[in-house]
Amino acid sequence: MTPLYPLGIIDQGWYLLIIFFVGLFFGLVLEQSGFSSSRKLAGVFYGYDFVVLKVFFTAGITAMSGLVILGYLGIVDLSLITVNSNFLVSAVTGGVIMGFGFVLGGFCPGTSVTGAVIGKIDAMFFIGGIFIGIFIFGAFDTTFNKLFTGYYFDHEMLSTTLGISKHLMVFLFILMALGAFIVATYFERKSTKGLKPTHKIYPRLGAEFLMAVLIGVIILFLPQQKAKGLMQSTEKEVMQSLADPSLVMDADELAYIILNNPKKATLVDLRTAQEYNRFSLPGSVHIPVADVMIREHRELWNDPLKKKVLITNGGIEAAEVQTLLLRKGYSGVCVLDGGLNRFTEVIFKENEAPEGTRGIAELSRYRFRKRAASLFGGEAGELNLPQSTRKTAAPVLSAKPTSGGC
Repeated sequence: MTPLYPLGIIDQGWYLLIIFFVGLFFGLVLEQSGFSSSRKLAGVFYGYDFVVLKVFFTAGITAMSGLVILGYLGIVDLSLITVNSNFLVSAVTGGVIMGFGFVLGGFCPGTSVTGAVIGKIDAMFFIGGIFIGIFIFGAFDTTFNKLFTGYYFDHEMLSTTLGISKHLMVFLFILMALGAFIVATYFERKSTKGLKPTHKIYPRLGAEFLMAVLIGVIILFLPQQKAKGLMQSTEKEVMQSLADPSLVMDADELAYIILNNPKKATLVDLRTAQEYNRFSLPGSVHIPVADVMIREHRELWNDPLKKKVLITNGGIEAAEVQTLLLRKGYSGVCVLDGGLNRFTEVIFKENEAPEGTRGIAELSRYRFRKRAASLFGGEAGELNLPQSTRKTAAPVLSAKPTSGGC
């Protein structure tokens, strides 16, 4: 589903619904491709049917190439993709056990469910064996713990282990997959066991092979530095924008806007719901940090007629969100200098002119602060705002990274 949900193209409701139908479609494709047949799945180990190997390598090529290209285009942030922790001993042992299970039963966990759904008795027994294995492993957890955590190496990738770039790794993987296709097709045609493949062997795959090699070459020569994403600003443009003093708003300017021209800016409170309900500025919109990039708020960030003022307690988190929004191509996003802590200090505690103050401009500033404090109706350090002055955005659940796999 990447990058539809993180970029706000779809909301969480559609996200879950699409996942459901993708799962159904995936099961349908497995069944129609013959993956519900234990004979087809076990064929790779007996040398007469290598369709499983071909499907796995095709999926690997598609996923690796797609992620690298989307990462280069700035559509997918590869650093946010979950990579499970690795345990070499347990991974090798688990692979051997699963391999034996594949040979004996002709199913893997996913294809066994596909077979069971259409009434395959052997698939149902296979699923029963999976649950028995889970029960045994859980019952003897302390016994298997050393095996389960054997030789840990965290989030290691093959490209970093070999000391090569991700692009070269993808290219080499494509070549290896094509070589496996050629070898598998040869053994399928020369099988002497009297067993024939359960799928049609295409006599020529020249165009498909050429296309795969071409994609690999393109990826190999892609620049390591990712390109500017769709509707994104470059890092240089973002740094230039951050140097613009108009993207930082001080307490006096914000108070003046609230009192005299509230339609000039949209106040975006990034704090938690509890903090917002306890204390917020008049007319502010509550958008938690986790929900900043969801689709519902895109119109707010795109409004060219209003400044978007990001508000937090201290201002540091607001500056981080500002950088993210500027990177995504939004303009007119500024932060409240010093956050609400500084705002309450200035408006409520620094509204009395010190002795010796001279000059009309300086005296007018202190008088304005005193007037603003009285109009806000709060005491120093606290704003007692009526609930009617608050505008809260509809709550939206945030996406969380997932781990695990098939």
